[in-house]
Amino acid sequence: MRIFLFINTFLLFCYNRAASYFEKNKHYKSNDYIATKFIPRLLIPFLRFGLTRSMFTKRVAPKGIYEYVITRTKYIDEIFTQSIIDRFEQILIFGAGFDSRALRLLPPDSKTLVIELDAPHTQSAKITQLKKRKISFPDNLIFISIDFNKESISEKLDQIGFQKDKKSLFILEGLIMYLDEAAVESTFNLINQYAGKESLMVFDTIYASVLREEHLYYGEEEIYNTV
Repeated sequence: MRIFLFINTFLLFCYNRAASYFEKNKHYKSNDYIATKFIPRLLIPFLRFGLTRSMFTKRVAPKGIYEYVITRTKYIDEIFTQSIIDRFEQILIFGAGFDSRALRLLPPDSKTLVIELDAPHTQSAKITQLKKRKISFPDNLIFISIDFNKESISEKLDQIGFQKDKKSLFILEGLIMYLDEAAVESTFNLINQYAGKESLMVFDTIYASVLREEHLYYGEEEIYNTV
């Protein structure tokens, strides 16, 4: 049930990123053309036109989620791109879901190793869709499937030769809000152990009041039901 929830959440974000790809307004537009490959082809005509796109995004997501997903995507895209320019040697994406940055933003001649870490069911669904759409993977993209409840992240990283002394980028997008306090602390401690000098970490979270259902902010009730 939990895995099913995560997959549906990832798909929800895909729908939003796909819709933003067709936006004309530069503040709303993203370049995530890969997201359009993950959603049913029948939806593409609805996303191409402003009126039907607006109706669609309001229908499938809580208030404010569309704008939030666009802002988050573009912000982390910039950090990812800059890390390539700054010659970061490793990028580790926790709970990658249907993240497409390695496919969209990684230059063909880049030496940066990108590692996507995720649950087997989610990762398998993603890889299946990419192969179905005939989208190839760069050689320096590694998929690591892991049962977060039973397997050790550090052991998985050691197995693929993740280097602790290298400058690395750690991305935790749409993940922290699903973890309890102990899990967050454990994850941050692990990153601290594996982060070389000048490494970066980027993550997003939500106000604790949302989880307490205090309904203080715009769209909070609907967002709580989604998260």
